Amino acid sequence: MGKRTIVFALIFTSLFSVFAETISVEAYTKTHFGSEGEYVFQTINGKSTLLSHLRWDENPLFVFGGEMSVRLPDKWALGISRGIYFLFWGIKESEADRFLPFANVLSNFTLSFSGEGAIPGSTGSVVDRDWYNNASTDSSVATQVTCYSAHDCTTLSNYGFTVTLGYEVKPENLFLFKPYVSASYYNSEHTATDGYGIYGNQIGSSNWYYPITDEDEGHVRNVNYSGKVLRLERLRYEVWAGYSFRTDIFSSPFFFTFDYAVNPFAYVESLDSHYTNTKYFYDVMSSFFKGVRFKAAFEMEMGKHLLLGLSCGYSYLYVEGSTYFSNTRNGSYSKQNSATSGADFSGLDAGLYFRARF
Repeated sequence: MGKRTIVFALIFTSLFSVFAETISVEAYTKTHFGSEGEYVFQTINGKSTLLSHLRWDENPLFVFGGEMSVRLPDKWALGISRGIYFLFWGIKESEADRFLPFANVLSNFTLSFSGEGAIPGSTGSVVDRDWYNNASTDSSVATQVTCYSAHDCTTLSNYGFTVTLGYEVKPENLFLFKPYVSASYYNSEHTATDGYGIYGNQIGSSNWYYPITDEDEGHVRNVNYSGKVLRLERLRYEVWAGYSFRTDIFSSPFFFTFDYAVNPFAYVESLDSHYTNTKYFYDVMSSFFKGVRFKAAFEMEMGKHLLLGLSCGYSYLYVEGSTYFSNTRNGSYSKQNSATSGADFSGLDAGLYFRARF
């Protein structure tokens, strides 16, 4: 064993001995049922009108992850509070114990790190709809679907990382209330393969199209697809602010927890590749306060340091922004001034987690 290995082992052992009583480690698995949406809007007569919508299924995603939470040991919190008061007010270290409430405030902060990833595989369908008659002043015409296609959806990758800062409040140990803020990064990639499409033909030389429901076979055409048709790649950066509430159930070893959060800000980059006609759409989107999530869980303590929980939650996030187009994936992209983009992420999660508290 090399000297560096020995040094790192000693450092890790020392840090663990210091934080041993303030560390919580959790392993979890969950099943996610949801979808990712793509939207294209056109500005017509000063009004934003839906032109295209794609829905990428995630039914289901099987996700595995882990989380580690730490807080300052009481001795560290006390030492820092003494140092702060001595530095700014010149109070002797031996007299600083009267400022223990400040140390308690420091020791109530928690810092969590988590990461998760989904198992790649088949996750449902990709459905693409277009409304080429959206400029019509007749709502019955503007809402007619003029293009429709459906394909098999495969999730190639879906993973993310989150850091969370929280503050625990325990009024007379009756319950635990923890407001928090978190920042997350997610990366996902899906492909659409095979399938079929129904397309309304152009009506003469006009700018109008037949709906896919037209009964005249000469007005619509059917297409069968084989192989890769579409590909969706996305990066997401999210900030969440919320709270969690935890209380026991009639003084038993069972606990109920509830978590609620809103999304102050989100930023998304999305690349949609169309292989059948060699078109690439790059979207840059963001939003303020257009997301919400909540989760409820039942937990059972299995001794002083172990806990088992079942959870169920729902989340929704919407972003919008600009769209860019190119005929090559790595080429120059031009902004589409007459169109804007949108995306949403929604889903229901049900999971099982196991937590060890040191």
